[in-house]
Amino acid sequence: MKLLEREVDKLRRRPVPKKELEEAKSQLRGSLVLALESSSGRMNRLATIEMYTGVYRSVDEIIDRINSVTREALYDTTLELLNPEKFLTLKFVPKN
Repeated sequence: MKLLEREVDKLRRRPVPKKELEEAKSQLRGSLVLALESSSGRMNRLATIEMYTGVYRSVDEIIDRINSVTREALYDTTLELLNPEKFLTLKFVPKN
């Protein structure tokens, strides 16, 4: 738990380094393209779209959206979503 708290604190103190963001974006783009190489991957993507949003976006549009993510926008989202005041800790204790 302490490790997670340290990582959240680190993310909240400063934006993700530019190189790290670019590597993550590259990984996302590559994973997307690789996942669509098989017909089952394409069908899985279409089924997931239908189940969750019903809004089809082309691969080019998704890649454009990935490319448009900025450090500043990511940092703002981090501050909003990783707010320790809104965290809930749940502990599982063995029954004796």
